[in-house]
Amino acid sequence: MSGLNGKVTHIAAGDNHSLAIRDGQLFAWGNNYSGQVATSGQRQFNAPEKLGSRSDWHFISAQGDLSMGIAGGELWVWGRGTSGQLGIDSHLEKTPPVRVGTRSDWESVSIGANHALAIAGGKLFSWGFNSHRQLGVARLPNSKTPVQVGEEDGWTYVSAGIFNSAGIRNGRLYTWGCNFKGSLGTGDRKDRPTPEEVGGEGWTMVSALADYSLGIRSGKLFAWGEILGKVKTDRSSRDRGRKPAQVGTRFDWSSICIKRDRVLGLANGCLFSWDQDFPLAVEGQLTPQQGGSFRSSERFDWEKVSLGSHHLLAVRDGTLFSCGENHHGQLGFTPRVNSLALAPISFR
Repeated sequence: MSGLNGKVTHIAAGDNHSLAIRDGQLFAWGNNYSGQVATSGQRQFNAPEKLGSRSDWHFISAQGDLSMGIAGGELWVWGRGTSGQLGIDSHLEKTPPVRVGTRSDWESVSIGANHALAIAGGKLFSWGFNSHRQLGVARLPNSKTPVQVGEEDGWTYVSAGIFNSAGIRNGRLYTWGCNFKGSLGTGDRKDRPTPEEVGGEGWTMVSALADYSLGIRSGKLFAWGEILGKVKTDRSSRDRGRKPAQVGTRFDWSSICIKRDRVLGLANGCLFSWDQDFPLAVEGQLTPQQGGSFRSSERFDWEKVSLGSHHLLAVRDGTLFSCGENHHGQLGFTPRVNSLALAPISFR
């Protein structure tokens, strides 16, 4: 079992592949058609595959068929990125593991649909498509390599959406890029070419998508954008989507993630889902909760969660679990069948 001889500290779910850091070592599995799991010619890995011999990995991100990770402050990328998200000065759309630039102070990274955001030395960097100014630099064309956004430091969290972006600096939430559906939370539908502050202090986490976004502020969950039918907030229908509105009354949220039309969160160590049809049933039936969510388990010891297109990863007491579709081996266990319940993953 994962967790008996080592603890999983970071997880990231792509469309049909998965990443995990266990005791500083990097593992990947699932669909490998674009090399997003490993450089081997093998098309699919049904169990975690250790990548290299480094033991200083401390951050990972996965989106589509692309993977990124940070080891010893160095940023690495592998897989397929067709919109410049690779971060390397090349016309390639597919790459084996390659280092991005020469910096050695990278802290975190977030891969979006057509761009990427990262933090190095407390400063914000971006690269990829800039069609809606999602890079945060007004007059910049598309960029294949990281460019610094502004001169400010103090950035602690970033989330790259579709054509929009969000980040947290000194506890304050900033958004920029496409605002067609109100996903920036600025109170209107106008695009923002550079980061603009939204919603005051106390923000610790944000997750951006094209239609809507969610964030955690002082333990409370907030949502904005076209969220009707997905998440119930405390605002009227007339005001809904214009600015961040609180979801339910809980004040113990620790994590939130969104992927396409699915939302998953952690509060007081318990998993919550806003999709009654999502294949998740840890222990019995989903229980209706405030804010339109459904509690998936009576357990209160979940630590981390990551949502893929059709699967999810979760960590409890350092042990990694998965559930959902397993057509490409993204759940990390055999036989390669779908699972409605979170099941532990073994590491070789």
